[in-house]
Amino acid sequence: MTINKLNKLYTFACGMLMLIMFATGCRLLYDQADDIKIGVIVPLSGEYAIYGEKVLDGIKLAAWQINQKGGINGKTVELLVRDNQSLFDPTAKAMDELVDRKIVMVIGAYASENTLALKPGALKHKIPVLAPIATNDVVTERNPFMFRACFNDTFQARALARFIFERGSSPNLGIMVDVNEEGVYSRDLGRRVEVEYRELGGSVVKVVGYYRGDVIFTPQLRELIKANVQAIFVPAYAPEANRIIRQARKLGFTGDIFGCDGWDEPELLVPEMGNPGKCSFSTMFSVEYDTIQVKEFITTIKAVTERPPGVCEAQGYDAMNVAAAALTHDADNVKSGLYRIKNFPGVTGPISINAERNVVTNVFFNHIVGNAKKGFSVKLLKILEP
Repeated sequence: MTINKLNKLYTFACGMLMLIMFATGCRLLYDQADDIKIGVIVPLSGEYAIYGEKVLDGIKLAAWQINQKGGINGKTVELLVRDNQSLFDPTAKAMDELVDRKIVMVIGAYASENTLALKPGALKHKIPVLAPIATNDVVTERNPFMFRACFNDTFQARALARFIFERGSSPNLGIMVDVNEEGVYSRDLGRRVEVEYRELGGSVVKVVGYYRGDVIFTPQLRELIKANVQAIFVPAYAPEANRIIRQARKLGFTGDIFGCDGWDEPELLVPEMGNPGKCSFSTMFSVEYDTIQVKEFITTIKAVTERPPGVCEAQGYDAMNVAAAALTHDADNVKSGLYRIKNFPGVTGPISINAERNVVTNVFFNHIVGNAKKGFSVKLLKILEP
């Protein structure tokens, strides 16, 4: 089954339901007795479109499976999808527009800087938001309606600092962060790893900045090499991470290069990488995680998308299923239902939502293997369980 076929199947099912409701005189768009409307705000255009589409693939698959099994408490799930164009203002506008459609909650957005745009609307309209993949700590702070389905930066930073400290025998560390105005994810994660690493007794020798979209990173890398760093931490997305790794090796740097969940996309592993050396990164999901849920998820989503799943598909899938579990717990109070999520069996591991509306779950560590001739891949190196 292709993604187009799944979209057609989903549209057909919703269309048939709409015809039935109109025939019986009910108003599908406003009568929540007959379906459960969940807003989905993700980037389907702009800088993050490739990732937003993958998150949506996971959400759609989970929603389709839920409806195939009878829905939530016998009610059909209807997804109202909006494109935030990878921007802040369209994200906020999408939230306001969806409120008028009588949604019970929102799943979204993608990047932390855009997810923050949902906070005012969530509080104003008392609509719970479940962020599938936004890690910035501020996303859930000081707002009782903001939840997440993934680990946050502090949780990831602690795991990363420990991993780097133990993996490299406490190397002198250099850090590269995105200093662009919208580089919230990179900057905050970099700072938190710096703090956590120093608390463990490690030494952060130098922190340098770059701008997202840059293609030349040799000046910053030369600064780090001159400072005698033994390892480099790069909180970045896959395209920048790939360029930084290649340029670091060309300059003769042979130490470990560590990354984060933003690395976990196919763009990291282009043939031009050459010899990446020792590179490893934290992530939210691994296809090598040996559980029944993961095996079934991989088989099903590959049949739909015709590609192996990554972190975006997995987080979208888990977010939708966590939302369904919360609604099953308490259909009249989604917020209360979300607080009751404990050890939910997600494909990313057991998911528990704590009092701060953050998730306690697994952190996976992958490393890059292979070569330019045979191709590159990532292999699971370690799982830090909660």
